[in-house]
Amino acid sequence: MDTDTDVKIRPADPTDAAGLLALQATLDRESRYMLLEPGERGTELPDPSYRLICFDGEPVGYVDVSVLPYARARGTGYVVMGVRSSHAGRGLGRALLEAAIARAHDRGLRRLELTVMTHNRAALGLYLRCGFRIEGLRRAALHIDGTDIDEYYMGRLLRPTGTVPGSAVRDSRNLSATPGHVRASARDTSSADGTADGPAHTVKASVLRSGPIIKV
Repeated sequence: MDTDTDVKIRPADPTDAAGLLALQATLDRESRYMLLEPGERGTELPDPSYRLICFDGEPVGYVDVSVLPYARARGTGYVVMGVRSSHAGRGLGRALLEAAIARAHDRGLRRLELTVMTHNRAALGLYLRCGFRIEGLRRAALHIDGTDIDEYYMGRLLRPTGTVPGSAVRDSRNLSATPGHVRASARDTSSADGTADGPAHTVKASVLRSGPIIKV
């Protein structure tokens, strides 16, 4: 086929919706490499995502775990979290993350993953202590105050899982291959950004409206 004359690439518009949906459904049937399984498109399962809130008179921290509602992806949760600087050094970041991990186990998730700026040593230390491993580098992933910022891609497996040959990524548990500042972060207890670990702090979970609240 002469690609110069027979094939055109243009922006999609609303009139393409039906044809695009039919194409996606065909690809779901033809390829085992698509995210959705055959027949799943348009019939997604209920959203399995969840959120935990740390509460001290008012919300002072949270963790979101987002899970795609597709059979092939609903075993993986993407973590976003934060703690107020006023409550730094009290172990709330670790308490929130450990509660999120426990809930992931209860929900049958196989994996949690997150991204973190490479210079955020406090958060790196927390994630490493909670069992996350560096799996990759996202170069210039963010642009902040005129500067390109790299991020580490991190993950934690919650239970043994089989992988397709050739799909394995370097195991960052070999810390000799990990940057020195990351190795230091595993021991760093700095809490400058409010997410690092701190002294042991008792927390308990309860359910209020939208989800569990961690009371401090």
